[in-house]
Amino acid sequence: MKYARRPHGDHNPKHGGLFFMAPNNWHLEATYPSPGLVRLFVYNEYSDPFIPPGFSGRTIATQSPGAGARPAAETSVPFVRSGGRPYLEARITRRAVPASIIVKVRFQPSDPEYLFNFDFQDYSREPGRTRGPTAGIW
Repeated sequence: MKYARRPHGDHNPKHGGLFFMAPNNWHLEATYPSPGLVRLFVYNEYSDPFIPPGFSGRTIATQSPGAGARPAAETSVPFVRSGGRPYLEARITRRAVPASIIVKVRFQPSDPEYLFNFDFQDYSREPGRTRGPTAGIW
């Protein structure tokens, strides 16, 4: 059977992560391959990977305040390019799974900042990879 390629015809994660459609009709996939490492993939409407010019993103972490403490402070860690690879990375405070990661992105500098919640029940695994001594190193 032959399939015709069409916009939004594929909403499957490509790297074992969690996949979202963004308000501008592009797609995001976040992976959590090891404690403290978040990878962010951006795809166009055909699910081709790309990093749009002017794209920016960050992870957000909040600490629960203790009794009598001031409201929680927000800690932001920006995503950065990883040596010409088709994704961005952020190194956050190590978190075991399950882990909830908040990501805020701007697809273009004039865009509003969009918020995405990624809830990982286990570490992300690239399709076709098995867990082992090199788990989390792709």
